[in-house]
Amino acid sequence: MPIAKGDRPDPVEIEIQPLDSLHERGAFCCASTPKIQNYCRNNARKDHDAYKVRVYVAIAPGTKRVLGFYTLTLKSLVPEDVSETAKEKFSRVAAVPAIYLAMIGVTDECAGGGIGKQLIAHAIQQSLEISEIAGAFALALDALDEEVAELYAKHDFERFAAGELQMFLPLSVARASLEGGA
Repeated sequence: MPIAKGDRPDPVEIEIQPLDSLHERGAFCCASTPKIQNYCRNNARKDHDAYKVRVYVAIAPGTKRVLGFYTLTLKSLVPEDVSETAKEKFSRVAAVPAIYLAMIGVTDECAGGGIGKQLIAHAIQQSLEISEIAGAFALALDALDEEVAELYAKHDFERFAAGELQMFLPLSVARASLEGGA
């Protein structure tokens, strides 16, 4: 039986790696969100290999079994849809460069073990590194539902518009948060 969110007493120890052909995705089970389960099992490798997205997987140390994953890709946002700051900075080019967290999931057996938090932190760190090389204003995502949106808000993600599930994290905020915590 899957463990409900927050019911796992101890955090799950993981390593996060780029997806490769040795990672075992066939047993990945995310019954609450079949779209995430199907993507991990059937499409993640194909999209990763085609450079449509970059897939990162969480595995238990010493194994290749996927316990969680996320995908990153690039996206352009409309300045007016993001924020006043973005509107001012990017109005001349009419596009806000962003990194898009297209999908994230954790297998049911590890729900509540902190893997999702570790994956988000890793995605933010990867986004900061990308922004140093090519420039990006924010990490953007579409929350699954209101409950998930509230979780992202705890990580400083903002909504594009009140009541919407599209969210973004200005990378300047993420960078300042890391520098303040160091």
